[in-house]
Amino acid sequence: MKKAITTEEMKALFLGEYAAQRPPQCNCDIPNIRNTPGLRLGESYWFMDSPKECGAGCRSVLATIWAKLSEEYSPAVEKYVHPSQARGARKVSGARVPILRPARKRVL
Repeated sequence: MKKAITTEEMKALFLGEYAAQRPPQCNCDIPNIRNTPGLRLGESYWFMDSPKECGAGCRSVLATIWAKLSEEYSPAVEKYVHPSQARGARKVSGARVPILRPARKRVL
């Protein structure tokens, strides 16, 4: 069974592995890693943005590390809030609740 870790832990592991295997002439940034909700309720998976093409061949190193880590670790259950729902949200008894506002009337 895979060990469940948070997104921050996955980023830290990925950064450590990449620092050890990074080609010396590479100056690429690590692609964004996130936990994305799956199709079923309570299901999630790892997602990494496509790395930029680099002449040092680091794209294959990134892919190898990504394959290894995503096989070993699964995303911990994190509360997913869609960015459109988080905007204008406020805390109510410890939970984030979006503020619902009536639609604006269009004046012609």
